[in-house]
Amino acid sequence: MDTSIFFPHFYLPNEIFIRHQFLYIPNLLRMQPSDRKPKDSKGVKQFIADTDFPVDLIPAETAESVANRFMTVIERSYCESRELYIRRLGKYDKERASTKTFHLCRAPLWPEVVRCLEELGLANVDSSGTWCFSTRQMVMTWNTCLAIENQRQRRIARCTDEPEYDELAALIECLPRGDGNDATASRAVLEFPYVYPENILTLDAATLQILRNSMQMLSASFRKALIDNAGKLETLATTAEIKAQFKKIHADLTEITKWMAQILKEEGQKTARAYGHYRWYINSDSPLAGMGAFQPLLGKNLALSAQIIPLSPDEMARIPTYPGCFLWTRTTANSEMGIGKRISNLFKRTP
Repeated sequence: MDTSIFFPHFYLPNEIFIRHQFLYIPNLLRMQPSDRKPKDSKGVKQFIADTDFPVDLIPAETAESVANRFMTVIERSYCESRELYIRRLGKYDKERASTKTFHLCRAPLWPEVVRCLEELGLANVDSSGTWCFSTRQMVMTWNTCLAIENQRQRRIARCTDEPEYDELAALIECLPRGDGNDATASRAVLEFPYVYPENILTLDAATLQILRNSMQMLSASFRKALIDNAGKLETLATTAEIKAQFKKIHADLTEITKWMAQILKEEGQKTARAYGHYRWYINSDSPLAGMGAFQPLLGKNLALSAQIIPLSPDEMARIPTYPGCFLWTRTTANSEMGIGKRISNLFKRTP
């Protein structure tokens, strides 16, 4: 609960996300395909230098399961033209014709992956045979495969700053086949508000460290309240019980947020509000899963929804082993529209 994997970025352009995470989580791991230094934005580079946050997580050896999962996604999207995958990975011609490439991995470490992309015209190896380069979307997809496997093995949550990235991860985790024989999985989304310093982008690292130390116990309570209360939702059998638990989540988070805002005020900071999501797979034997894609439960600045997504039967045993995902830094809530409708158009149909 004290550590998350940030994905799928191989470089960091979003400084406000990193600063939010610095206040709310002790340890942030950034998944990296290899030890080649990423080209982060200047502001993020300075913040990382001042805080040593986040810490890069680099694969030390080949993981066959990661390579196989990545190649399955690539084959289904580029070889079989599965529309479900194409919508997430970008148009085939656009990716093939892209002239702007990014560092993908060390070629000798992942020979099957490199060979697969080379055959499809989606990657190039340098003259030394050491580095492999590909398009941005391919690197993101590859990095997501690495992140979800590390997340599963380490039993820690992942986090991101865009809903589309979680949708990409869900696609890769579920590996729907689109042949009419897919099973289904229920994915819940709990939307919540949180507070942060209004001028967070102008605060120096020393000031942020003071705020982080002051908020440390409350931020831990905030994360625990989210995860524990979300887990209890799965044990409830009736809509009335679920609504009662939903109100408890609202009350618990509101109380913690109030004290966090007070700390920021005492430190001379004006507060602003952002919104986040906690997303997780509902256990198939849970009464909550039996409710299907229920109408969103809405409260003041809080919402709960579920989406039914296609799932390859081969992946059914693995889905419960994936911890949840946090999505941060939303400036507006999706609650008014019903977050179940806003999760994605990705899973509306299967080709």
